[in-house]
Amino acid sequence: MVNSASAQERLAPRGEGVTLPPITVVTSQAPKRKPKRTAARPAAHATATSSQPARTNAPAATIFERGTGFGTRTDSTGKGYALPNATTGTKTDTPLMNTPMSVQVIPQDVLRDQQAIGLDQALRNVSGVTSGRGVDEEFLIRGFENINYYRNGLPFRVDYTHTQDLANVDRIEVLKGPASILYGQAEPGGLINFVTKQPQRTPSYNVRQRLGSWNLRRTDLDATGAVGDGPFSYRVVGAHQRNGSWLDHYNEERNFIAPSLSLDINERTRTTLQMEYSDFNYRGTGSHLGRAIPNIDNRPPDIRRSTNLSDPWSMQNTKYLLISLNTEHSFNDNWSIRHNLSYSRYTNTVSVLYPDSTAASNGDVNRYLWMDNANGDDSTKNLYNSLELTGKFDTWNVRHTILAGADHSSRYEKATWGELYSPPAGSDWSTNVFNPVYTAAPPTVTDADIYHVNTSMPWHGIYLQDQMQLPYDVFVLAGLRYDHASRSGITGTTNNLKPISSSSDSKVTPRFGVLWRPVQQLSFYGSYTENFGASNGVDSSGQPLPPQTAQQFEAGIKTELAGGRLIGTLALFDLTKQNVAVPDPALRSRLIAIGEARSRGVEVDVSGEILPGWNIKAGYAYMPFAKITRDTNGWEGNRLHNTPVHSGSLWSTYTFAGGDFDGLKLGLGVQGMGLTEAARNYSGDYRPQRPGYAIMNAMASYSWKVDKSVMTAQLNVENLTDETWWSGSNGYGQYYIGRPRTFTVSLGVKY
Repeated sequence: MVNSASAQERLAPRGEGVTLPPITVVTSQAPKRKPKRTAARPAAHATATSSQPARTNAPAATIFERGTGFGTRTDSTGKGYALPNATTGTKTDTPLMNTPMSVQVIPQDVLRDQQAIGLDQALRNVSGVTSGRGVDEEFLIRGFENINYYRNGLPFRVDYTHTQDLANVDRIEVLKGPASILYGQAEPGGLINFVTKQPQRTPSYNVRQRLGSWNLRRTDLDATGAVGDGPFSYRVVGAHQRNGSWLDHYNEERNFIAPSLSLDINERTRTTLQMEYSDFNYRGTGSHLGRAIPNIDNRPPDIRRSTNLSDPWSMQNTKYLLISLNTEHSFNDNWSIRHNLSYSRYTNTVSVLYPDSTAASNGDVNRYLWMDNANGDDSTKNLYNSLELTGKFDTWNVRHTILAGADHSSRYEKATWGELYSPPAGSDWSTNVFNPVYTAAPPTVTDADIYHVNTSMPWHGIYLQDQMQLPYDVFVLAGLRYDHASRSGITGTTNNLKPISSSSDSKVTPRFGVLWRPVQQLSFYGSYTENFGASNGVDSSGQPLPPQTAQQFEAGIKTELAGGRLIGTLALFDLTKQNVAVPDPALRSRLIAIGEARSRGVEVDVSGEILPGWNIKAGYAYMPFAKITRDTNGWEGNRLHNTPVHSGSLWSTYTFAGGDFDGLKLGLGVQGMGLTEAARNYSGDYRPQRPGYAIMNAMASYSWKVDKSVMTAQLNVENLTDETWWSGSNGYGQYYIGRPRTFTVSLGVKY
C-alpha cells in the first residue's frame, strides 16, 4: 500500500502529458520501524521496503486491493517496467526479491509500448525463451517445448493450434523451471501465465485504433467501472482485427470479447465471473504446417519473403470459449480461502497441403494432406476445479505463509485427423519453393483416411507449501505435491477403432529453496525442484507414452535498486527431463518418447527505470549445453532444436517530462540469437540449421490531454533495417519466415 508522496510520484505514469494533483493516501498502518538486531536473537521480521512490506493491521477491506493471489484488482498500467511482486512462482503475492526462483514479468507498460498483438512479440522480452513452430503457437523455455499456458493460474490447454490474443492480458508472468508442484501438468522448462484484466471500481474507458502494414486494421475496446452504487463492478474487453500478410494470398480475421463481473459480497468476500470467446480465421495457410518452408542442403532456401507454399484454399479456424468463476474470502487479516472453477471448449479446423521437410536443389518438394476436425465434430473440453487455503502465522522466531490446496482437472478430447501421404491417381500435389504451383481445390478424404482419437484424462492433485522467513533475513520455501493421473479412450481409423491401453500414474514431487537477503538491494538463492507430467500422448500404435519427469537445480542473485524501480536476476540452472514426447518423424501426428534430455545455462534479466524517464527491459541467455543425453532412436548427443547458445533482447524507452517535449516518448530495441538446430533427428550429412539473426525495433508516441481524456498517438516499426531472417523452426528441418519491416500506427483515447 502506498503511503508517501514520493512513492506516489515514483509509481505515476510518465509521458501522458497530464499534470496530476498530489494524492494523499491515509492508512491505519503504524509507522514502519526497523527491527532491532542483537547477536543473540536477531529479529525475524525484515525491514519494510517497496517489495518487502511490514506486517500491520490494515483495514480488512484492503485485502482485495492488494490481492492474495491471481485475482488482484489493481492493473499494472502505469506502474512502469519493474513490478516488485508476482503470484506465479508461489501462488501468493510474494516479492520477487524473496522468491528463490527466476520469475520474469512483462507488464502492461511494456506490452503497450511495443504494441504487442501476438505472444511472440511479448515473450521476446524474456531470456531463454525462443519461438518454435508457427510464430506464436509454441515456445521453448530453457530448451524444452511449451504449448500449454495458464490463465490466472488456471490451465489454458489448447496444444499447438491456438493463437493467444493479448487484448485482455494485463501482464504476463514467466516462471522458469518446473512448476508442477503448484499447477499439476506443466512442462519443466517453465510456465507462461497470463494475468488478465480485472473489473475496477473506478470508471475507465479506453479505445485504440491501429493501422499498419499489409492492411492491418485493429480496434481495441476496454471499459470498466462500478455498476451504480452497488457491490457489482464490470469490465468488457473486445478486439476486432483484419489484416493481410507479407505472404502471398494470406489473410486473417480475429474477433475477441471478454466480459467479466465482480461481486463484493462483503468487505472480505469477492466473487468474479469471467468469460472469453475468440474466433480466428486464417485463409491462404493452414496452421503452422502450411507456413513452413523446407530446407535445401541443410539451410533455408534463398527465396522471396512472400513465398507461400500453401494453396489459396488452405484454411484454419479456431474457436475458443472460456468461463471461469473465482471466489475469495478472507477470514481475518491472516487467513483466506480461494476457490477456482473453469470450463473451456476449443475447436480447431484445418485443411492444408504442407511441404516435406527437405526440398531438392532445384526447389521441387512433395506435399501431404493434413486436416483437423475432418468430420466436423471435434472439440477439446477442459474442466478445472481447485480449492486453496492461505494462512500467515508465527512460530517462535519464524514467520510462515502456508498454502494448502487440492485441484482436479479433466480433459476430454475428440479429434479426427485426415492424413494422406500420396495424391490420388492422376493428381500431383508437389510444388517448387522458387516457383510455387497450387491446386484448385482441397482433396477429398474418405472415412478410411480419417484417424480418430477420443480420450479422457482426469488428474487429481494435493499440495502443501510453506514460505518461512527466518532470522537474519533468510527465507526458506518448502513444498510437496501428490499427483494421480489417468488416461483412457479409443483410437484408430473410422472402420478400425481400438481402445487405448488405460494408463494410471502417480507421483510425489518436492520443491525446496533458500534465499538470503543480507541487504534490501541484494538476494542470493538456490533451489531444487522436481516435475511430473504423467502420460503425455500416444505412439504410432495408439498406446500411451510413459510419464514425463524432470529435475532442476537453480542458483542465482537478485537485485533491486533505485527504491525498487530497477530489478535484475542472474540465474544458473541445470535441468533434466525424462521421457520427452516429440513428434514421430515417420508419422507426424503420433509421438515417440526420447529417453532423456538436459540443458544447462545462465540467464540475466533486467527491468525498470535507470534514471527518471529512462526505462529498460533486457534479457540474455547463455546455454552451452542443451542435448539429448539418452535415447534409443539414434538421436543421443543431438543438440535440442531451436535452442541457441546465445540469445537476448534489449528494449529501452525515454519519456520527456516538462518543457517543449512533454508527453513525447521514444524507444529503441534489438533482439537476436545465434545459430540453432532445426531438426531433432539429424545424423550424418543431414543436419538442418537455422541461421542466427539480429533485428531492431523502434517506437515513438505522444500523449496530450483533451478535456477529461488523454489521447495517445503512437508509431512502431519492427525490423527497422528490413533484415531477412527466420523466426523459428519446427524440429523437422523446416523454417518460418520472419516479419519484414512492419509499420503500426495507433490512436488511442482514455477517459
